[in-house]
Amino acid sequence: MFALVVAAVVAVAQTLSPADASAIGKKAIALLTQYAQEGDAEARAIVAAAGGQIGNPAAVPMLKSALKDKNVNVRIEAATSLQKLGEAVAAQEALEAIIVKGSSAAIEGLAPKQEMRRLARDKTRAKAVARLSEFGGEQAVALFERTLEDTSPDVREATALALARMGLAEFAAPFLQAAQSKDENVRAATARALGEIARPEYFEPVHELALDSSPIVRLAAVEALARFDTSSAAEPLTQALRDDDARVRAKALTGLSKLPHPPTRGLLRELLKQAKVPEAALKAEAGLALRGEPVDLGFADRTLRLKDADLKTLAIEVLKVSSGDEAALLLKRTMEEETDTRLRLWAATALVKKLQRRRS
Repeated sequence: MFALVVAAVVAVAQTLSPADASAIGKKAIALLTQYAQEGDAEARAIVAAAGGQIGNPAAVPMLKSALKDKNVNVRIEAATSLQKLGEAVAAQEALEAIIVKGSSAAIEGLAPKQEMRRLARDKTRAKAVARLSEFGGEQAVALFERTLEDTSPDVREATALALARMGLAEFAAPFLQAAQSKDENVRAATARALGEIARPEYFEPVHELALDSSPIVRLAAVEALARFDTSSAAEPLTQALRDDDARVRAKALTGLSKLPHPPTRGLLRELLKQAKVPEAALKAEAGLALRGEPVDLGFADRTLRLKDADLKTLAIEVLKVSSGDEAALLLKRTMEEETDTRLRLWAATALVKKLQRRRS
């Protein structure tokens, strides 16, 4: 699957011996390859997504094979990874097939089981629309002109968001108007939608919603702010750390931890000192490591020995963005000893990507 990565792993080893580095790389690759072939649908989807995250062309054959997977989410992740690896034609054709072949005329009186299947199918088609919009191109726009009239409301909304994401402002207008709604649930949905579009021209409307009187609107807006690729998000996210609602404060810290902008280093250091719960400490450490700051990985090490899968996920995020052999070896241990398959695969993906990044 990732055969070319093995050589890279050996080449990047600095304090690890070549033999140890090679062994680590081979184990990570073997684990990903094994679950690409034998894992359940969730595991196969994680591995398909890993192909694009790692960014090695050696994964292309495996990903093209995954386009034939019986599970649609696996096919979507494989197509997304192929696009990242420069296989745009195969990726686009796969997503278009999911969108078109899954469509059907509205049928009244479906049995509950049939209705649930239809809803699940429409949600995956909407997901495929969102991924296809990231590719752009006239062919995608031509398809979206058709899906604007789809029988599924999920697909129609995903299409409007997709076209707005591609720069067609008229499709964002309804969402901007909805930001003035008296219904807090509508305003919250608007914040989420604008966050999915995430174009610079919609940053200010989301910023305003982050100051809304309703905590559920502020929560949605703060989560959306972190989706914008701009250093301007740091200021409102910092303000949200003082919000009255604990959920908003937690989401603001999540957003700050993922922004790679150096000016917030001091703030994250202070938050790490003041952290009273493991979640906050891990998020602050991840943010510091992302900014190139050294962090004590002892806390991540201890967290990975606990039973809380959510905290372990955060610990893996810390290790993924931390430099040095200690982080790599902790990822190796997680890959080998963790009982949760998802965490093992995430650790293996982070490990291979980390070793490749050190080489470059």
